[in-house]
Amino acid sequence: MISVVFITCRVAIEKEQKRKLEIDVFAIESAFSVAEHVKTYKECPDRPLGWKGAIESEKGDLELKKGYVRLIYQCKADLSAYISVFYSFDSEAVAYLESNGSIKWVYGHFTAKKEVVISTSESVLSVLNSIK
Repeated sequence: MISVVFITCRVAIEKEQKRKLEIDVFAIESAFSVAEHVKTYKECPDRPLGWKGAIESEKGDLELKKGYVRLIYQCKADLSAYISVFYSFDSEAVAYLESNGSIKWVYGHFTAKKEVVISTSESVLSVLNSIK
């Protein structure tokens, strides 16, 4: 009986980790799409690629929900932008656009925040897998 419960819990945890990774990849790839738009057009896009169904929040940010996770996009007049990922009320990660087109990913759950710079959209998955 215990082994069945253990296996069921383990499968649920692995499924949750996979979903979190998918959302993190989506957020960072969205940030790269914003960076490309800013570089090409010298203006903020109305919404990142793939943000169909996003709504404007009371604060004027763009908000997208993916299951229980909330993503927030903001791009300012100075072309600085970020995408925040809220997993819960006390756990988030943020993708900041760097002036050179790379993305600074700031993350941490119940710990001091850590950060990593991702230089190309092709390296997103490998970088995220390396910081597990």
